Amino acid sequence: MIKINDYENKVTGCFLGKCIGGNIGAPYEGMKQRMDLKYSPSYMENMLPNDDLDLQVLWLDVLESKGINATAADYATAFNENCDYAPGEYAFFKKNYRKGIMPPLSGSFNNEYFNNGMGAPIRSELWACLYPGDPEAAVARAETDACVDHPAGSDSVYGEMFLAALESLCFCGGSMAELIETALKFVPQNGRLHRAVSDVLAYRRKGLDINGIMDRIIRDYGHSESAMVHQNICIIAAALTCCEHSFTDAVMAAVNCGFDTDCTGATVGAVMGILLGGDRVSDICGVKDAGYKLGIRSPRTDHSVGALADSVCRMRERIKEDSGGSGYCVTQIGSPAIGFGEKREIVLKIRSPRKLSNALLKFDIASPVKLDTYEFALNFRAGEEKTVKIAACVDGAAKILPEALPGTVRLDGEIIGRFGLSGKRRWRVYGPYWKNNIVIPPLGEGESYWKYIPGEGDDFMDSLRFFHIASLPDESGAAEAVNGCGCKSDFITADTAEDIVRLSDCTGFDGNSAYMFSTDFLVEDDCTLGLQIGRNTPIKVWLNGENIATRDGNEMFYHESIHKLSVKLHNGVNNLSFMIVKNSGDTKFSYQFLSNGVCSDHVMFSTVKDKEEI
Repeated sequence: MIKINDYENKVTGCFLGKCIGGNIGAPYEGMKQRMDLKYSPSYMENMLPNDDLDLQVLWLDVLESKGINATAADYATAFNENCDYAPGEYAFFKKNYRKGIMPPLSGSFNNEYFNNGMGAPIRSELWACLYPGDPEAAVARAETDACVDHPAGSDSVYGEMFLAALESLCFCGGSMAELIETALKFVPQNGRLHRAVSDVLAYRRKGLDINGIMDRIIRDYGHSESAMVHQNICIIAAALTCCEHSFTDAVMAAVNCGFDTDCTGATVGAVMGILLGGDRVSDICGVKDAGYKLGIRSPRTDHSVGALADSVCRMRERIKEDSGGSGYCVTQIGSPAIGFGEKREIVLKIRSPRKLSNALLKFDIASPVKLDTYEFALNFRAGEEKTVKIAACVDGAAKILPEALPGTVRLDGEIIGRFGLSGKRRWRVYGPYWKNNIVIPPLGEGESYWKYIPGEGDDFMDSLRFFHIASLPDESGAAEAVNGCGCKSDFITADTAEDIVRLSDCTGFDGNSAYMFSTDFLVEDDCTLGLQIGRNTPIKVWLNGENIATRDGNEMFYHESIHKLSVKLHNGVNNLSFMIVKNSGDTKFSYQFLSNGVCSDHVMFSTVKDKEEI
């Protein structure tokens, strides 16, 4: 049983350690190399805001306002309204939210690349502190939280669950290896995260130090993206097991491994802080209460760690006393994407906290989507959940389709839930443009083309088989498809549901080739925005007929291969065109307009069916 005095001290230690580790690591975030930094209290002289703590403070605000039965939708609303920065998965969640796509679908739709990001595992401490020594409850809350901006069943979600369990268990003490092994029971044993952390424990049992373990982490579980979950949680586990008897050694070991240093340092600091308590952390680090800075909007005026710990402890007392039921809950499942001329079934699970007889639920959604029914009369038992299916279609006369198509569920005029659809982008696809590696002149009757194949022996056979089997992309042919703001050759139309566009989903030709993808979109006012483009292939980009970017060579796909910090859009129909070279079976590209440069909200526009009709 945890004594209340010990509990308060451990909560203080948790968040003091979080702030210390996070502040030490913040300047080095993204450094994918080993460092040899030494601890000094001077690291705490200039406190920096950190999303590791920001979102947990925001969740605590929600809990204090809504009570312990606050829903994922409540967290999502607070996230969207009070957090202006939007790196990685945060941006995709916020875009989904503005479409009316709520948790858990908000964490999975259009979030392929960042599904295993560190955005969720970094906010586990609140749940551990609210449920000390009760890892099952902490894990359940962590899972609900993580699905706001990460797919259910992803290792990002499991990462938050694992850390919440570990930190909850730390309130009861024990050896670090035993605590980690117990926490691993709360994530799938056949999953990659479980294997990765188990390997760290095995390496440590063999006597490997932090550097030896780090070599194997990167070899077996590494990712070039610094903020991916596997390598960073392994770094956390390695630092804790290698340095479990020293707060500063453990934090510095994590930070010195590089990658997502603010997250690894902060989490290691929090774990050690729970084990040691706030008093010892303060003495060890030479820091009494450095306070914290927020990068989000919060009503809190006292930003001392002590005040934050007091608020968490008071919330813990409310949890023990609060036995009330949750409110209405509306959960959307299935794909939310819809395009011109398409029909889509909207599936909603609706739970009522109380008994209702012949309750009239009314639904609405943004134009040009139409529903086959706009109301249902249902009976509910208290706490009962029912599934409602609604057929939706895009009005056949629609000439433009917004990307954001939010909807609401009302009961007696009150909104009890939200849902939404995502309008697909309409592309004109030109191509394939390809050529043989050797030009064969017109042949006479019975004449063999082999004599035009260069080389002898092996070289000849290489050339001949390349001519038979392979092709070359004809970039000049693709470039000729662009004429001002539009294109001038035959094309097919393709509607894409998500930001990543895969050529294999839009084209049928299998071989090296070039394509032109062109999309028209409607802008209501002249504006200047940022633009980021992802690619894994050579690409050229035109905005309203102007070539704004050219990149050669193939690379691993990531969403931010190209940045244009300032592009101008004009009122009316604008055009964005991409020339893509297909060199592999998974050729793809993506783009997002940004409200305020890197790591800001994505800006959405309506796609245009036929610009000649606008």
